[in-house]
Amino acid sequence: MVDSVALDPDRLRDLLVALFKAAGCETVEARAVATHLVDADLTDHPSHGAGLTAVYVANLRSGAARADRRLERVPLASELLLFDGGKGFGQSLGLQLVDEVLAKCSVAGSAVFGLRNVHHLGRIGDYGERLASAGHASVIFVNTVSRPIVAPFGGAEARMGTNPICIAVPRRGEDPVVLDFATSAIAVGKCRVALEKGKSIPPGVALDALGSPTTDPQALYSQPQGALRAMGGHKGSGLNLVCELLAACIGGLTMPEARPALGGVVNSMVGMCFSAAALPEAYARIESVLAYFLATRADSTDGPVELPGSPERAARARLARSGVPMAAATWAGITKLAHELGVPAPNIDAVPRTDRER
Repeated sequence: MVDSVALDPDRLRDLLVALFKAAGCETVEARAVATHLVDADLTDHPSHGAGLTAVYVANLRSGAARADRRLERVPLASELLLFDGGKGFGQSLGLQLVDEVLAKCSVAGSAVFGLRNVHHLGRIGDYGERLASAGHASVIFVNTVSRPIVAPFGGAEARMGTNPICIAVPRRGEDPVVLDFATSAIAVGKCRVALEKGKSIPPGVALDALGSPTTDPQALYSQPQGALRAMGGHKGSGLNLVCELLAACIGGLTMPEARPALGGVVNSMVGMCFSAAALPEAYARIESVLAYFLATRADSTDGPVELPGSPERAARARLARSGVPMAAATWAGITKLAHELGVPAPNIDAVPRTDRER
């Protein structure tokens, strides 16, 4: 039984650009969003990939997302770079923010920044990678306001979003170290992908509506709704809460203000960034730590030891050759959307794949 297809990434990207343009985006924004989504697929994070296209277009139609927004600087009597996104696409505004942060760092060597009230920012690791590629270390906290999906540690019902954190450290002449994770036990998008493929989710990551453990992703999409657990017990739950509190500090939308009804997804981001290149011996000391870290003996179960960000880079190289994997149901939804928007039939080589072939 065919349950997924492999898609040429360049042709998929071109299709998404056409879809977002047909939905009302200018070419530059359409390409920024499409490139971000396909790259998320290439890094083996389909939860943040092209499968979100129909949701994004629906949010444009409803007004939950707005096309072609520019950053609006919030005047403050401080050095904080604070911007409002006005519900614009996070992938476009996130790139604009990176440019602002890099400009600030080129003068001051560091920056503290905030971006509030934007539509879904996507894979936060993308922004950390961009800053690290310019020689800057960064720490980024993001809150996610939509329907509650994460239960606090010790709680049995959803209260918070998946609230990701990204920390990126540059290296001289090497790929950066990029730690990027949701503070939920797994990303909610991975539950969506499991549901589309008719698969179970791992044990220990979710609760059903009664507060009992479940491996059925449907529990997160039924009424009454279940919840994801926070990663790492009380530690992950604390990080999840801190993301929300930092968003509150900069005037971003928070979960208590959004309920009981909210269309789409609203993110706010708070971060700090500084130039590693400007610090004496920073790169040499970074490499010393990494060499020590990697020199450990491999565990028989989980080894070999890898640096954060390495699996994504390996996936990007592999999937660029073999094609972007996508659930057949997700692909059908994208082609249906293309028909609705009057975009020509997708000219993409879709190679059927079965469970056995994967």
